[in-house]
Amino acid sequence: MTDPQSGSGETGNPRVDAALAELDRIADLPPADQVAGFATVQQELQATLSTIDSADPPQHSAAMHSMANARQGR
Repeated sequence: MTDPQSGSGETGNPRVDAALAELDRIADLPPADQVAGFATVQQELQATLSTIDSADPPQHSAAMHSMANARQGR
């Protein structure tokens, strides 16, 4: 579980962890560039919540996958 005091750790859900990591990355961007990132993270979290009770939740959205690849220089 993420430690709210330190802001580090994992939630136990890889999709939520990826979204939180993306929020950390977005925080370093100029405000004008943050809007699209926040919208993508919000969509990913909403999709994750909508499948929380599903036996077979979907993988990361294409947008989150693209942002993760960009972050890793792919």
